[in-house]
Amino acid sequence: MKFENLIHWWELPSECPIKIKQNYINKIIKSTNIHMMKKRTLQNIKLEVNQPKVKTIKRLLNSLNINFNNIDNKITHIKTHNKLIKIKFPIKESPLHLQILAHTIFDGSKEKNACLRYKVRFDIITKDLFKMLLIKSFGNNCYGHTDNCYFLYKSLSELLANHYKIKEYHSKRAYFPKNILKLAENLKFRRAILRAAFVDEGHSKHNIASKNHEKFRLTLVSSIKNRRLAKQLLYLVNMEGYKASLYSARNNTEFTISILKESKRDFYKGIISPLPKYHRKRVEAESALAALPINT
Repeated sequence: MKFENLIHWWELPSECPIKIKQNYINKIIKSTNIHMMKKRTLQNIKLEVNQPKVKTIKRLLNSLNINFNNIDNKITHIKTHNKLIKIKFPIKESPLHLQILAHTIFDGSKEKNACLRYKVRFDIITKDLFKMLLIKSFGNNCYGHTDNCYFLYKSLSELLANHYKIKEYHSKRAYFPKNILKLAENLKFRRAILRAAFVDEGHSKHNIASKNHEKFRLTLVSSIKNRRLAKQLLYLVNMEGYKASLYSARNNTEFTISILKESKRDFYKGIISPLPKYHRKRVEAESALAALPINT
């Protein structure tokens, strides 16, 4: 079995309780020479036998020279926010994960050792879009919400953050690490990032006073205050084959990526059209495109 491009249980936060198939725990304890185990580790296992913490299992397996991969498929649940959540390791990397992380960067937040949060005050369709990303990734019981925010429970948030190695989520300082840019060589992963960027930071403007393609101004992101992130997004746009320009304003502190006329229809097809039918950004783009000449 190949272990690249998989998310493993040991990437959970160390304090996260996990539930392991009881027969496997019993097998380990019965078949092990107790003298090989550190006394403290054995005590911890006895105290937490139903839901040992990640750090406890790591210590036990290290003391027994058992490979961490051996229990990937023996874990049935994790406990977070006082809930037992069913989970199956290893987890395949998914474009949905990158879209969740990108939404968090563009229109959300994550403090150290905390939840991934996505804040949308009035746009119910966009809020539901983010909720469905969470559910499709981790099931119905993986998230909480307030009036203007959905959040992924802490242990699952840390699992994604640890695996994908994003250290900073503040929109002015965030950037995609090399491993994510490598993943973005795959079309589905790349488009997941670009779709999140457009939903949170882009727009379609229909200017009746302008002529032809100028009636439709399409931007991936508008006035974001992060040069490095803007350049990474332009790199992904170019990788997709779309023609685009990066503009700066306010003494090079704000950056906008505009999709050029020859790529507007392709951008709509690849990035915008998979959005829900009644999503505001999709409706606006379709309205603007309808006003363009067919050959534009």
